[in-house]
Amino acid sequence: MYNKLALVALALAAITAFSVGCGSSDGETTAAITKAQFLKEGNAICWETVKTQDAAFQQVLKEGMEEEATKFDPQKQKAFIQEVAGSVDNMVDELTELGTPAGDEAAVSRILAQYEDGASKAEANPEAFLSGEAFKEANAAAKAYGLEKCGQM
Repeated sequence: MYNKLALVALALAAITAFSVGCGSSDGETTAAITKAQFLKEGNAICWETVKTQDAAFQQVLKEGMEEEATKFDPQKQKAFIQEVAGSVDNMVDELTELGTPAGDEAAVSRILAQYEDGASKAEANPEAFLSGEAFKEANAAAKAYGLEKCGQM
């Protein structure tokens, strides 16, 4: 499922990149988002995602403290991982909607695809998320690009 979503995200990024360079039918041109704007808005989106994930984690901790320490509920773990993956999907959608700075289409598409892949890895193997491996590559690429808040997942 996430591979399809990654393809959709890449297609949307390509369409956005193409449409940014094209004028509208009435002769007006669509202004491209600058890298500075993308980073400012993108970091705000990522920060909201981090806060959502933290709230979900705090809820899991709270519920865990209320139960016996020897109990392990795989359903709660699965629900938490699905919430994390869903928050990443929403983040990718919102970042895609921003548009892409001219000349950075490949880099942004790669980052978004890496986050989609990480969400897929996390759902398939919760240990990949818990160990930090699921989003390691995406976080490093996001930080290198300037999306510091995304790199905190």
